[in-house]
Amino acid sequence: MISVYTLSFIIISLIRYWTYQTNYYDFGIFDSAIWQVSRFHIPIIDKGENGRIIFGDHFNPSMFLLSPLFWLTSRSEILLIAQSICVGIAAWIGFIISKKFTQSKTIQTALIISFLGFIGIQNALIADIHDSTFAVLPLMICFWAIINKQWKTFYVSLFIFIGFKESHAGTAIALGLFILFAYKKVHLKIATSTIVVGILWAILSIKIIIPFFSNGIYDYQPDHLKTPTDIIANLYNHPLKQQTMLVSLGTFGFLPILYPPAYPLIAEHFFTRFVLSDSTNRWDLGFHYNALLSPILFMSTLLALERLKDKKIKKLLLYYASGIILFVLIYSRFIYHGPIDLVYNKAFYGQIKNVSYQDDFVKLFPKKGLVMTQNDLATRLTHGPTIRLLQVNYQKRNPDYVILNLTPGQSINSFTPLSYIEAIELKNALSQDPNYTVTKMHDQQYIFKKINE
Repeated sequence: MISVYTLSFIIISLIRYWTYQTNYYDFGIFDSAIWQVSRFHIPIIDKGENGRIIFGDHFNPSMFLLSPLFWLTSRSEILLIAQSICVGIAAWIGFIISKKFTQSKTIQTALIISFLGFIGIQNALIADIHDSTFAVLPLMICFWAIINKQWKTFYVSLFIFIGFKESHAGTAIALGLFILFAYKKVHLKIATSTIVVGILWAILSIKIIIPFFSNGIYDYQPDHLKTPTDIIANLYNHPLKQQTMLVSLGTFGFLPILYPPAYPLIAEHFFTRFVLSDSTNRWDLGFHYNALLSPILFMSTLLALERLKDKKIKKLLLYYASGIILFVLIYSRFIYHGPIDLVYNKAFYGQIKNVSYQDDFVKLFPKKGLVMTQNDLATRLTHGPTIRLLQVNYQKRNPDYVILNLTPGQSINSFTPLSYIEAIELKNALSQDPNYTVTKMHDQQYIFKKINE
């Protein structure tokens, strides 16, 4: 089941890439940075006026553990494949852990279906690539190491985990509290050191490293919080937040509620998304923001079941596990129409033949220089020229090339950060600019090249 699931999302991710449905933000940003490091170059990304080192946005050095993949191939698709495999391996580790606590195939199956069927992890796997999605694997290894008291493995995995994003420092602190509450004084030193690592990592990354690379700025400061009341209210003051909590816990049969030692992990996750952020994108079940909930709620559920293994309710648990399986399958298939449904959708595969004109266009793209282009086309340039996304005032960046595909009927995301109308206005301005010549392909595809004096 895990293998089929992993293969399904590899296929879905590749089709989305081949049909130009991946975005430069964030796929192209990570792809470009990882590629540059694989070539032993400084990872400069399209951030700010003239670009900046990626650590000026987020501190995620663990992403560069993926760089050796580009020693094997130059194809960007390898990162999409690796991401699905990481989640699949994490689920497999979860299965191994579950066998330590229960021999019931029904309960084991329910746990894995909850882990993989959770709409949050499914959406993460089609939201291009993200540090938090890759981080699911080292977090799951941390849980395995805790259960098996493999502390060297635990610390290695912990540092890899927090290295995927500075905000994971909060999860590390919560993980330390989880160890403290679950094992009380038995692993006091481990719990304390984990909390200290999380605190120090937060200070180091947010207060020192990121500001060093971004001219003293950390773009994700929670400036919207004005009073202590705001903190409490922001946990539940929007229907999206309430829905996310209910569906997340419901996917695991609400059993995490019965295991209080996991409360710090669950609370920290929702606190980071609901209180520290005022962006609605982080509140719902879309994108990659829910990815870490899968391993957290999986372990919470498993340990809750361990407390309920009394023989008197053993049969009841089997019925309950069967109910969880049914709930997840219905929710994924009929309520949220989970992305995994795409793997057997004929229309999804039919899109490939509709973008052959795009593939012909890509063959003309320059291999070097400063290129300004749109969101979907930029993902085809991440291993060559310097990329900047479109802006109306193109003279400010003085690009060597401006590449546009103005074919009607495209997604509005194709032209981000411009609208389709603004992209047309940009084309008209470039057409009248004597400093640029134009190569036109098909009806609405343009490559504007700056004339060198």
